[in-house]
Amino acid sequence: MKNKKFFLITGIAVCMLGIGLIWWFIPYHHAVRGRDKHAGYEYYIVKDVIYLSKYIGNDKVVHVPKRLKGRKVVIDSYCFSGTNIEEVYIPLTVEMKAAAFRLCEKLRKVQGSSNRIIYSTTFAKDISLEEVSFGYEIEGIEKEAFTECEKIKTVDFIGTVKYLRSYAFKNTDIEELPVMEKLEYVGANVFKGTPWEEKQEGDYIVVDNTLQLYKGSEEVVRIPEGITAIRADFLYREEHPLQAKEVYIPRSVRSLGRNAFYGQENVTVYIPDSVIEIEVDGYGGTYEMEGNIKIVTTAGSYAEEYAKEYGIEYEIVEGWD
Repeated sequence: MKNKKFFLITGIAVCMLGIGLIWWFIPYHHAVRGRDKHAGYEYYIVKDVIYLSKYIGNDKVVHVPKRLKGRKVVIDSYCFSGTNIEEVYIPLTVEMKAAAFRLCEKLRKVQGSSNRIIYSTTFAKDISLEEVSFGYEIEGIEKEAFTECEKIKTVDFIGTVKYLRSYAFKNTDIEELPVMEKLEYVGANVFKGTPWEEKQEGDYIVVDNTLQLYKGSEEVVRIPEGITAIRADFLYREEHPLQAKEVYIPRSVRSLGRNAFYGQENVTVYIPDSVIEIEVDGYGGTYEMEGNIKIVTTAGSYAEEYAKEYGIEYEIVEGWD
């Protein structure tokens, strides 16, 4: 009798262990989807990672779990989008994907996460977001990561970044920028529509030697020496309309954005051989410049090759003043 009971218990234990092993290894072959009402998430599992795909809880203050179902946690895109959460605390082992908190209109505070890169639109249009802090040094801010976060006033967390993509902080309430000693790349219109941009004096809005906007009124524009890159639509915005006739680019410039002359009907651009790339945007794409432009450059320059490749009108000269 005792032996039968022993074998029964042993058999049940072996079966449970087998089921557990099967459940654990299935995600190594295909994704497993599920819902955990207690934790408050819909999820899917791939290998040893559980992706939180949708928050279904009712808490306004959310503490994201460090692990769930015995697996590493990742907050997937749109997980919290449209929810009513007000504060979120993220363990330093947890990563956020692009758009994870997009359109969380009541979210006020974010703390934590293992992200060193804040991906595209992660917090876009979170109109109540005021306080942001992360667990590690941030290396990059992707396109529109914080765009339309109207209450963000400070961005101390970007002091360590190597790159800032286009529109990253568009229409926020940022008044001052921290020192960014490691910055290597600045996209277009990063701080467009901010108090910081509005109070910049002079005709040129510059971030780390990257020209963001020309707001002057001259038809003949001579970009000052020291600028190393020119990004999108610095010659045209509704609040600073201009039809330039000539633009002279200094030899300090090495990179041009493809949208730099957007909205210009007939402009001649003098591009020196110091320019060695046009719209290499970090995603591997090179594209034809927008706008009705004519390129003036020297023989053998990158600008000459570019004009030939894309059928842009150009003229070869020996030089210009």
